Amino acid sequence: MWDYTAKVTAEREPATGRIQVAFVSAPEEGPPAQDPYVRVTAIQGSWTLVPTRDGGALVTYVVTSAPGEALPAWLVNMAQRKAVPALVKAMLDRVKHNVAQ
Repeated sequence: MWDYTAKVTAEREPATGRIQVAFVSAPEEGPPAQDPYVRVTAIQGSWTLVPTRDGGALVTYVVTSAPGEALPAWLVNMAQRKAVPALVKAMLDRVKHNVAQ
């Protein structure tokens, strides 16, 4: 299991409705690393949401990370392939839940 602390910034373009949420690692601003977690000290990425004409949104997620020498790159890449779709699904489920209330 991994953990990290990140700084998050968000920008919205009122004219287009485009939203960009960016994050970058900030390990010095978080709690100390604890077992059994592997502290990721280098992570950065963003979410970009662009409204579509049908009322939906085009979502782009970009992330790069270096979990350290504890994990080989092929394992990290394999985990990301599973984690990203699960994260997007969880976000959509949360939106549906919040809209229903």
